[in-house]
Amino acid sequence: MPSILMRFFSRFGFLTGSLQRDFVLYFIGGVFLKGLSFFLLPVYTRVFSPSEYGKLEMLQSVSSIVDILFTFGLAQFLWMDYIHCKSRPEKRDLLDGILSLYSVFGTLFFFLTFLFLHFLGFLSGEGINGTMLALMLTATFFNFFQNLLITIFRLRVS
Repeated sequence: MPSILMRFFSRFGFLTGSLQRDFVLYFIGGVFLKGLSFFLLPVYTRVFSPSEYGKLEMLQSVSSIVDILFTFGLAQFLWMDYIHCKSRPEKRDLLDGILSLYSVFGTLFFFLTFLFLHFLGFLSGEGINGTMLALMLTATFFNFFQNLLITIFRLRVS
């Protein structure tokens, strides 16, 4: 399938070279992930009761919002500032500053979010499972470091 898409793009002059290859890889990855979600939906609805599935979806929605808030736009800042750094020490200082900033404020935000969402669960009467909430926030917290490493690798390649 990738070769079919590449031939199509090259015939009509769309996306040449590495951009074409990257597009095809991201396209296949996106289709795979969406397809996997679609085919797992019947499994989820069979395994979970409607209320459990609703709680799971609520946690996923909260996770998406918290992920946006946790990152503080630091990965985008790294993209913009890294290319302006001329020397290796400047680049290292930039990375150290971003990691330090995120470690302090991200950890503080992590605990405040946990307390707020746990309190919100008590107010709603639904009661969010504290273990699930802690796992979701922990995964979201460490997701930033994963995204930051991917950004660093992309910057070093380019």
